[in-house]
Amino acid sequence: MLEAAIPYRGRLYSREEGFQQLLGRCGRITVVSEEYFPGCYMRRNRHIWAYSALSIKKSNFIDDSL
Repeated sequence: MLEAAIPYRGRLYSREEGFQQLLGRCGRITVVSEEYFPGCYMRRNRHIWAYSALSIKKSNFIDDSL
């Protein structure tokens, strides 16, 4: 099952292109923190490593060297 690990609840309302579409494909959405705080992304990352067999990260970074 594909799970989205969201660092804080406000991130769910992002208008970033494709974000809501990706969430719609997930079988589970986990919000790691109710509010933003410094370190909430690090807490989200720890959640991913603790509970996943495979991690897929969406990024805007494009590596042209491949």
